[in-house]
Amino acid sequence: MNVARRILRYLKGTINYGMLYDYNDGLRPRGYCDADWASSFHDRRSVSRYVFMIGSKTISWSSKKQPTVALSSTEAEYRALANATCEAMWLKKLFRDLNVKYNDFLMLSYSMSSIYLAKNPRFPCKEQTH
Repeated sequence: MNVARRILRYLKGTINYGMLYDYNDGLRPRGYCDADWASSFHDRRSVSRYVFMIGSKTISWSSKKQPTVALSSTEAEYRALANATCEAMWLKKLFRDLNVKYNDFLMLSYSMSSIYLAKNPRFPCKEQTH
């Protein structure tokens, strides 16, 4: 109950705050994701991060340690991409519920191996011809 009161006091104190989203910035939400492989010296787990923006405004972000140890940088980056994709799906539902018109999401990652893996779950297996 104390937490609920604190949240309500915060909302009451910030009622005049807001963010202006200029239509000229474009309404194409874009997300950036990244991971640092085995960055924790104590348990060798990686950290996944993502940020979603509309124009120059951040609308959602996260930075979390991955629950298990990734065996490669590709695996760590792929998990980060998967987490960011889940957030993108949730944001798309939120926008739809709020009747916000937008162009499709743009997801950006510099890890080509995780992008190839996301596009082809059988990667790196080669197709066999008989």
